[in-house]
Amino acid sequence: MKKLLFLSIFVLALYSLSASAAASVATVNNIDLGTSALGTSKVRTFTLTNDGNVNLTGVTFTFSDSDFTLSFNKTNFNLSAGASENINFTLTIPALTSTGNVTLGSVNLVSTELSKSPLFSIRADVVGGLIIEDLDVFLTTRLTHRSDGTISSGNEADTDVSDGGRLDFGEEDVGPGSELRFNFNIENTFEENDDIDIDQVTISVTIESIDDGDDIDEESQEFDVDSGKSQDVDVFIDIPLSVAEGAYDIVIEVEGEDTNNNVHTATMNLEMTVKKEPREVVVTHASLFPEKVVCGGTSTLTATIKNLGARIEENAGIEIVNSDLGVSYLQRNIELEEDPFDDTNEFTKSLAISTDRAKTKSGTYPIDVKAYIQDDIVWEKQSVSLVVEGCSDAAAAEEAPETEAVEETEEAEEIPAQAEETQQETMEEGVKVPVLKPETTTEVPLTKRSGFWFSIIALNVLVIAGIAYLIIKATGKKLQ
Repeated sequence: MKKLLFLSIFVLALYSLSASAAASVATVNNIDLGTSALGTSKVRTFTLTNDGNVNLTGVTFTFSDSDFTLSFNKTNFNLSAGASENINFTLTIPALTSTGNVTLGSVNLVSTELSKSPLFSIRADVVGGLIIEDLDVFLTTRLTHRSDGTISSGNEADTDVSDGGRLDFGEEDVGPGSELRFNFNIENTFEENDDIDIDQVTISVTIESIDDGDDIDEESQEFDVDSGKSQDVDVFIDIPLSVAEGAYDIVIEVEGEDTNNNVHTATMNLEMTVKKEPREVVVTHASLFPEKVVCGGTSTLTATIKNLGARIEENAGIEIVNSDLGVSYLQRNIELEEDPFDDTNEFTKSLAISTDRAKTKSGTYPIDVKAYIQDDIVWEKQSVSLVVEGCSDAAAAEEAPETEAVEETEEAEEIPAQAEETQQETMEEGVKVPVLKPETTTEVPLTKRSGFWFSIIALNVLVIAGIAYLIIKATGKKLQ
């Protein structure tokens, strides 16, 4: 019995000892090589610590991607329990591999007592293959329709754009309704004799959180860049009218695939500041439906004014006017909030525009829409044109004096019966074209024409003579 108890205690002790004798190494942080060019080598150091209670023997390292060349200053060595060792490694990036900010692979540990995969990962921003060689950004500010009818906008450029920088357009600022043109020079850094083309390249420009918290992004069409060559590509992006002042991040991503199916990417990060005028109430929309009507018809004009300024406008106004059509609408004391995403930041008016069949003439009628910043201060004016067709000449005839019509009638009566052909020469595209006046005749009643009654008498005589002849002839036959 005592021997059995002693044996059990001995087995438990051995189990406890074996359980505590674990092999392990401390965690090694992932390593970022930073910007690394194709075909170059990077040297880094990491510390390997045996935090177990078992000595490690025959320690070596491997790399998960066999296309990379990875060498260590120590290999097939022993590491005692509790000991640490600084290890240097050199990693060579192949000349033919994917580029961009990518994970190159993982380092694995192999020993007699322990294998750990992965031990840590290696990342790098691999450059080459496809790069943004140059970037210029051009600014065109919103078209401003002044109250005097002039239209203007500002134009500036930032030709010194660098990764991580802020766009600077000198005296002009990016504001609501601005347009940005990103002019890229994208280069294929492979040598021409490498014959490695990069195809289906696209450029994406994203302005983050600018549209009421949402991103705005535009992408170029696909293009190819031959080995050793470059391409100029434009990407346009519009700043919305509803935008808040402040700084915004711009993320640029370029991506393509080479003839060896390696993916190449290049990135750039910028910052942009949006500014507003202190006060600015503008006409953002003016349209007619339909734009063309038949005389007597009606069209609907829809117009919107909006506060693009940085403060509340309490006495804004809108006016819609055309004197020829009798259009005269004015509304004042409109309150417009400064928050571009508030429903009361803009005001819309729909107005029926009617044409008078008796008074309106065919033609084109410009209708002015004016935005007032306060009282009689017109800040902006835009015009839309209504085309009116099919009006008769009745309106013009009604405007002519009555005496003229009488005189024309009298003159017509004096025109002789024979048609008098006259020619009026007009110029049409430089050619003289004869225009014939219509023939005008005066009709005389039949009873008043000369010879009418003489013909009647002669006809009666002939009829009577004929009757007498028939009577005499018939009587003579009976006498015989």
